[in-house]
Amino acid sequence: MKTYKNEAHGITLGYPANWKVIENYMNTVVSFVSPLADVHDTLTENVNILVEDAEDSLAESTRSALEELQNLERFKLVSSEDIILDSLPGKAVSYTAGASPPLKFKQVWTVRNGKLIIFTFASASDAFREYVKIFDKMVSTVSFQ
Repeated sequence: MKTYKNEAHGITLGYPANWKVIENYMNTVVSFVSPLADVHDTLTENVNILVEDAEDSLAESTRSALEELQNLERFKLVSSEDIILDSLPGKAVSYTAGASPPLKFKQVWTVRNGKLIIFTFASASDAFREYVKIFDKMVSTVSFQ
């Protein structure tokens, strides 16, 4: 794994050495993009980090985030759990959304210094189980400065 550090937001995490790093892409702080697995692979799995103003608390930010997710096409919540992210309380949710076949997502977020920091992983459903392990490993390396 390589180390990514964003000084502006005080975020450091590890990512696979063969993944591409794209900063400031489509309102993200950074996107990490997997290489295509083979010629039949049509979707690059990706992890994005967004930072936006938080609500008053993690609970309020979570309520707001879940309301927003409900607007996604064919949204279906699969799981939701409380987590700790570098000693901060956080939330982890998995869900499916999108056209047929739907994509599968896992999001992890926390509130730090009035900002909601969201880590989003997206994958084709058939590759989710394999790649979510990489996302979980990346999230386990997160540290805030």
